[in-house]
Amino acid sequence: MADINAELKKLEKTWKKAPAKSGSQERIPEGKYPATIISASIELGKKSGKPQLVWTYKLTGGGQEGREAKKFVQLASETAIGYLKTDLRTLGLPDPKSIQQVGDVAKNAEGMDVEISIKHQRDSDKYINVWLNRAISEAPDMEEEEEEEVEDELEEDEEFDDDDDEEYEEE
Repeated sequence: MADINAELKKLEKTWKKAPAKSGSQERIPEGKYPATIISASIELGKKSGKPQLVWTYKLTGGGQEGREAKKFVQLASETAIGYLKTDLRTLGLPDPKSIQQVGDVAKNAEGMDVEISIKHQRDSDKYINVWLNRAISEAPDMEEEEEEEVEDELEEDEEFDDDDDEEYEEE
């Protein structure tokens, strides 16, 4: 018994640091849900050890507010990569030029509002399939970049116009 208490004492900091998880432990019902992309990261699969992109969505409606759903995209599968490219385009993000850029491009979607569909896997009480249906808002970083591009274009136009006026005055 003393050995168990010694091991528990070692875990005291972890116990105090760990927040309680909110939400139901039941599976999210099948259906369409509004959600926000809260993270997109490249991780190694627990079972396969191969790289995967992990999308984490926080549901914002449909009676499941605050619950999270994750989508795992195996980057070693040509079929999965095809679906990932479709998802990136649906989000209005550019195609990465290299698979090594996938994580950086996908991170631009963090904070976006989207609509997802959830389907239960037939042979599992635990796993769900998550599908991206559509973007509801633009990627936050992409909006800023587009505004900067427009401002830059306007400044270039103004500079061009000023040069034209000077040429006419000198003639």
